[in-house]
Amino acid sequence: MNKYILILLLSICIKAEAQFSALTNAEHLFATGNYSKAIEAYKKQPNQSAVFSKIAKAYIAIGNYDEALVFYQKSIEANPNNLLYKLEYGKLLFKVKKYEDASLVFDNLIKTDSVNPNYYYHKGLCYAATKDTLDNAQKMFKKAFALDNKHQKVIAKLARWHLVKRQHSTVDYYTNLGLKNYANNKTLISIKAQNYYWKEEYENAAKWFEKLIALNENKQSYYEKLSFCYAQIYENKKAIEYGLKALKMQPNNTTNLIIQSQLYLKEASYFNRKEDYDNAEKYITLALNFLDQPLHAEYLQLASIYGQKKQYDKAINYTKIAIDEDPTNDYIHYRLLLLKSRYYKDDTAKLKVYEGFVEKFPNSQYVELVNFYRKKIKESNFLKTSN
Repeated sequence: MNKYILILLLSICIKAEAQFSALTNAEHLFATGNYSKAIEAYKKQPNQSAVFSKIAKAYIAIGNYDEALVFYQKSIEANPNNLLYKLEYGKLLFKVKKYEDASLVFDNLIKTDSVNPNYYYHKGLCYAATKDTLDNAQKMFKKAFALDNKHQKVIAKLARWHLVKRQHSTVDYYTNLGLKNYANNKTLISIKAQNYYWKEEYENAAKWFEKLIALNENKQSYYEKLSFCYAQIYENKKAIEYGLKALKMQPNNTTNLIIQSQLYLKEASYFNRKEDYDNAEKYITLALNFLDQPLHAEYLQLASIYGQKKQYDKAINYTKIAIDEDPTNDYIHYRLLLLKSRYYKDDTAKLKVYEGFVEKFPNSQYVELVNFYRKKIKESNFLKTSN
């Protein structure tokens, strides 16, 4: 009798060891990233209810979310009191944009454990995703914050909400609190930088955008904002530097090309360097090649560059192109008048230009100035003939 019991116990031990070995093999396959084989191994386990959630995670790892949802459902049915399975199930429903289903899961979790901040956070995400319930989202985030005022994701959501509302002091409160606990939180650093930007505190904004760059957040929008900030605080070289970095990421961005031309033109006005004029010309020309809309302002900018380089023939040509873009704009015609008055040596030719302008735009705000120029030339000619 003892012999049979011993054999039975030995067979049970061998079977248990085999099962344990098979489970260990499945765990090893999962841990080493061999997810499909891990799924096959898990499915061979006799106690399936113990591995449903593991199979779900493996399906997530290979991007099969439908199957993952099926196995999370099975794991919850087999383990109805396991809140972790429900949380992961709700998060996956949210990921696949089944917001209403996810919201119901988080409602259930909140009823079960009303002091868990993470449940309120995820419920808030569901509200935020539907857009029309943003106020409810903030209520959930505030509840989460009340339960855990160190929850970085909750703090970021509240800070961003108040940034949109331009409630700058409240943004400062949340970002300062969050960064006190996690100084390199890129999301909060970005929100803080943008908060200074919208307050028009450009020196501080630049400081915080620079922190993002130092953390390898090399985004085009950050380079663009840094360029603008430095331009506003008269650090034109840095403005040009970051403008070039933004253009490296999107070379055909016409807005940035025009801004870059303006920055070089400003630099040229300070130092009167030929290379700055050349760069100003280069970037506005590139912008004109990409633009497909009324271009009078851009052609005028190019004309201005040639005018400052005293290449009046080219300046006149591009001003005429600007007029073709907007024929009734008296300001452009006035700019052409000024260029021709510098280019023409003959006073008769200049007077003809002035008279043509007055005839075309008799009610223009520039008529008084043009008549003044006419008067000066006539008086000068009278003095010459008198002498």
